Amino acid sequence: MIVCLEGINGSGKSTIAGAITAHWTATTGGTARHVEPVQHTSFGRSVRSAIMAAGDLDVDAEALAFGSARLHAAVLLRPAAESTGELIVLERWAGALMAYGAAVGTSPVLLHTLESALVDALPIHHTFVVDVTGRTADERLLAQKNTNRFEVQGACYLEQVRQEYLRWARRHDVPVVDGGQSATRARALAEQIVEALAATAAHHHRLTQTAPNASRPGKLAT
Repeated sequence: MIVCLEGINGSGKSTIAGAITAHWTATTGGTARHVEPVQHTSFGRSVRSAIMAAGDLDVDAEALAFGSARLHAAVLLRPAAESTGELIVLERWAGALMAYGAAVGTSPVLLHTLESALVDALPIHHTFVVDVTGRTADERLLAQKNTNRFEVQGACYLEQVRQEYLRWARRHDVPVVDGGQSATRARALAEQIVEALAATAAHHHRLTQTAPNASRPGKLAT
């Protein structure tokens, strides 16, 4: 099973992801992993390094590069989408391409094509946008020692990306959660998310258990 946390740099995705994986393991006994898809493969890490090093990369080329890294990761992540015992907490997927791309003027046709390809490549069971203001995110990032070129562009840039994320969330009816809450409330949110995921996993398990009965006389497929 795969859940995706979308949101701008510094929104608190990693904190919530860590709480989700810990609570999933504690309550279900299953395995859970927090995955950043672009860095999940050696190909993706090479692509990311090239993007970070390029100071004059065309925005369309940048979107294609990030998209290709995610599509390559999808091949390795897809088995987890079909497992009810394993949970992958994915840090950004199609929403990131749409929000960051739209904020810098990437071709809308290209963005929608990449979005469709990513949606088709990997089934995501639940997606949430973790939201904070650009100013809050910028303050958090300034306190970090290691930052990349997307994290040092300031509060205005982050707010632009945030607004694109919120538009994307409204368009796709994706829940938006508060990334500025306390650690205690973040853990409570993670517990609620895990409960919803566990219910989905249990329902899927029941369906797979009853599926073989469909071929038996007197049984109806459900």
